[in-house]
Amino acid sequence: MKTRTKKFFKISIIVTLILSTIFLFLFTLLYFGVFSGLSSVKLDENKLININTSINIYDEDGNIIPGDFTMDRPLVKIEEIPQHVIDAFVSIEDKDFYKHKGVNYKRIIGALISNLKAGKIQQGASTITQQLIKNTHLTNEKTLSRKINEFLLAQELEKKLDKNEIMENYLNIIYFGSGTFGIEQASKKYFDKSAKDLNLIEGATLAGIIKSPNTYSPIFNKENCVQRRNIVLHEMYLDKKINKEEYEKAINTPLETESNTTVTAQNDYIAMVLKEAGKILSKSEKDLVLSGCNIYTYMDSNLQQEAINIAKTPEYLPTPQSDLCISALDNNGKVKAYIAKSIYDFSNIKRQPGSVLKPVLVYAPALEYNIISPISPILDEKCDFNGYSPKNYNNVYHGYVTAKEALSNSYNIPAVKILDIVGLQKSKYVAQKLGIKFDKNDSGYALALGSMNSGVNPIEMFGSYVPFMNGGKYTQPTFIKKIVDKNGNTLYIDNKLTSQAINEDTAYLITDMLKETVKTGTAKKMSNLNIDIASKTGTAGAQDGSNTDIWNISYTPDLLIGVLVCNTGDKDNNLPKTATGSNYPTIIAKKLFEGKSNKIFEKPSTVRTEKIDSTMLKYNKVLLATPNTPEKYIQEHYFSIKNIPNEYSTNFTNINNFNIDVDATNDSPIISFDAQNHIEYEVYRKSEDIIMLLDTIKGKNGKVEIIDKTPPKGNFYEYFVKAYFAENKNSTTKLSNTVKIFIS
Repeated sequence: MKTRTKKFFKISIIVTLILSTIFLFLFTLLYFGVFSGLSSVKLDENKLININTSINIYDEDGNIIPGDFTMDRPLVKIEEIPQHVIDAFVSIEDKDFYKHKGVNYKRIIGALISNLKAGKIQQGASTITQQLIKNTHLTNEKTLSRKINEFLLAQELEKKLDKNEIMENYLNIIYFGSGTFGIEQASKKYFDKSAKDLNLIEGATLAGIIKSPNTYSPIFNKENCVQRRNIVLHEMYLDKKINKEEYEKAINTPLETESNTTVTAQNDYIAMVLKEAGKILSKSEKDLVLSGCNIYTYMDSNLQQEAINIAKTPEYLPTPQSDLCISALDNNGKVKAYIAKSIYDFSNIKRQPGSVLKPVLVYAPALEYNIISPISPILDEKCDFNGYSPKNYNNVYHGYVTAKEALSNSYNIPAVKILDIVGLQKSKYVAQKLGIKFDKNDSGYALALGSMNSGVNPIEMFGSYVPFMNGGKYTQPTFIKKIVDKNGNTLYIDNKLTSQAINEDTAYLITDMLKETVKTGTAKKMSNLNIDIASKTGTAGAQDGSNTDIWNISYTPDLLIGVLVCNTGDKDNNLPKTATGSNYPTIIAKKLFEGKSNKIFEKPSTVRTEKIDSTMLKYNKVLLATPNTPEKYIQEHYFSIKNIPNEYSTNFTNINNFNIDVDATNDSPIISFDAQNHIEYEVYRKSEDIIMLLDTIKGKNGKVEIIDKTPPKGNFYEYFVKAYFAENKNSTTKLSNTVKIFIS
């Protein structure tokens, strides 16, 4: 294996050397003007300030979604741009800009040598002039002819325009991300000021963005942006454009953006569309914007506008600094609306899911493996799992509860117990099929409560609930229906694979359990919607008692709304403890469901309704009712046909033997016994041939006591109890033991 690797490495080096030699030869010819006048593209000075951004993005009805990607932008003169801004671009992009004549051959040779040493291409050598030519006259195809045209046109441009004119055109046309072209538009977008007012730190920030506008976005990737900004500042210091004091002060200054970008119908949704299209077509955002293609999406413009209106309304958020992510999906994972109110990129960020992970990681696997049914009894009590001691909210424990009660009220102990029974690996396997990604450190019982090492992406979390809507089928969430190029050729049609992630009975039973969350559980603020809806809330907290992430994921048969309110910035801006998944995100979801269709979830053939003896549920036993079971003691519950109870209750077939005790320490004997609420009891006293009914007991459960206040003294008495089914006095009766006493 090592020999083969060494041989491959040698071949790679030889090929690289040959190609490099060819490039060097061509560069030499270019340098001496051998190809002069042979460019297949003519220099057009009018193109230096005009770019055709004819890309169109459509909603699900075929209407064009207004976008920010436009070249109808303000232009700025070079004399209006501060020198420190120009210096920043020169230091990071083209140190010899004022020395070369369009192409920096020395830099090209240096880059080739560095790339050869590294065994890969890690340095480029394009000058600012070349970048201007490439962005205005050429495509981004990686061909030799395109590169030759770039060299020739760059040299020709240097003969027609002076350096200031080239720099002015360059700064007015370069791409800064988020559909923004030109330094004036970028200054307004990221700092809410004109380019003429940019300070040193802001200028260095903009100079750093252009290498990769998405990676170094001051809105979506602030940390990367600061690191890149500091690299620019370091290069400026090395070039003696700033002194040491200015450099050290600048790199230690936090990045502050004052974006004037408002929440509009297109910004967030289009940003996600461009990211997805870029992955599909292997193009950068800038190349997409310049491609002239037509992208057809699944956006429901009305629903998108409703989400926008909520994002603009302060009352829906616990603090002005709160971040908000709203996503609406149909039952095939198609994204109908998307809002992300944050300085961070929600498409890449991961957050702690809290209890919204429970249905996916705990209850769905337990149902899938037939370990529980919705009414399986689970003891909610203080527990220790090999040193891990989870707690319920407010340290309140509830004794035996059903799985449905535990999920709808989001009790923690039952979730951990179920995860322990199912097994972590089996549970994670099911959750992964539902789209959840774990890292290697996600290996403890705390996962049952949604405590993850890195967290989960909001879109992935929302998408994991889609199979509960549609019979267990999972499709990765998607924004794009199809992409057509400017010539009408179809480049892409959405045909994402759908997998049967869980069984349809599991999906339906989870849904039925989560419908209880709306009726009586943590999402009961939605209960007056009067639609068939399931919901789950979640809250993730910090050690100081504040909360970091609050969730609601709710769905009907054809629409899912996911809401995340969180703090993505400094921990001092965490959400207050009073902000939980049960209030702010639930209220937002409720608002978005108002007026939506009232379809109902259809029960699959793999789920059966069974009659259960409710009297035995009190004893934590799930037993089938018999024909003798009175109607008032029958409850109907859903079960998978693979997990139906196979035992019948004998409560209304036989009455169990029971004994009575009589306390005769005083003149009023006390008769006591254990009663069952579905059995009626008659308490008797016998003296000689006289039998007297003392009391009738019905509807009681547990120990009962009857005091005989009337017995005459100086006699022997016998006490006994007769039992029969309360609903049928003609049924089989059972007599207790007889206790004989003397009243002196």
